[in-house]
Amino acid sequence: MHAVQERMREINPKDLIAGLEKGLKIIEAFDDMSQRLSPSTAARRTGLHRSAARRHLLTLEHLGYLESDGHMFWLTPRVLRLGWSYVESAKVPRIVQPFLVRISQALSAESYFSVLDGDDLVVVGRSGYMQEHNSHVMLGSRVSPRLHSAGLMLMSTLSDDRIEEWLNNDGPYYALTPFTYTNPDDIRRKISDIRLHGHCLLEQQIETGTRSVSVLVRNRESMIVGALSITVKIGTQDVYETRQQVVPVLNSAAALIQAVL
Repeated sequence: MHAVQERMREINPKDLIAGLEKGLKIIEAFDDMSQRLSPSTAARRTGLHRSAARRHLLTLEHLGYLESDGHMFWLTPRVLRLGWSYVESAKVPRIVQPFLVRISQALSAESYFSVLDGDDLVVVGRSGYMQEHNSHVMLGSRVSPRLHSAGLMLMSTLSDDRIEEWLNNDGPYYALTPFTYTNPDDIRRKISDIRLHGHCLLEQQIETGTRSVSVLVRNRESMIVGALSITVKIGTQDVYETRQQVVPVLNSAAALIQAVL
C-alpha cells in the first residue's frame, strides 16, 4: 500500500477557492532560475492573465511574502513559514529524526528522510555532515527522483504506467556528472534492480565521488511513508562492502520506525 499522493485529490468545484490556488501557483513559480519575476513572466509561468498575475503579486507583497522594486518581485524569508509549518507539525519527520541521528553516527554519513511530492523528491529530515561534499541536498531540497537513491526507491513502488508517465514528464535529462542517468532505459533497468533487491544503491548521480543507499519506510499498516537514505564518499569501499555495511543499518532503523508509526 502507498501513502504517497500521486495525484491532487478531487474536490467539489463549489469548495475550490480559485484565488488561493492562483496565489500558491505564483509562489511556486519562483525557483533558482527565476529568482525575480515580472508580472508578465509570472503570468507565463503560471498560465494566468498578466493582470491577474500582477494582482496576486501585489497581494503577496502586501502580506509580506514578496518584495518589489516596482517592476520585479522576489520572495521574502516569510515564505519559509509555509514550509516550516510542515516540518514543525508533521508527525512522521519528527519521529524519524532521532533515527537519522543514530544512522549518521553509526555510518559516519549524511542521512536523510525523503518523500515524493508529485514528480519531485523532497527531503523532510536530515542529519550529519560530510566534509568536501558539495551536493547541497538540504532539508527542504527538491530534486528529480532519478538523481537520488531515495527517489528511485520510492518510484520503484509505483505502477509501471505511473513510472512511464514520470519518465515522460521528467526530461530533458541533464547530466550533473559524467555518470548521471540520461537514458530512460537505464532508469527502467535500475528500477527493476531495486524491485529485485529491496534497496537502492546509486553512485555519482548528483556529485562525483559519492554513493547513496536507500530503503523504504512503512507504518504499522504497512503503508509507505517515505524512504531512509545515506550519502557517503566512495573511498576504498566497493559496492558489495557498502551494501553489507549500510543496508542492515537502514533496514533496522526502518523496522524500529515502523513499530512506532
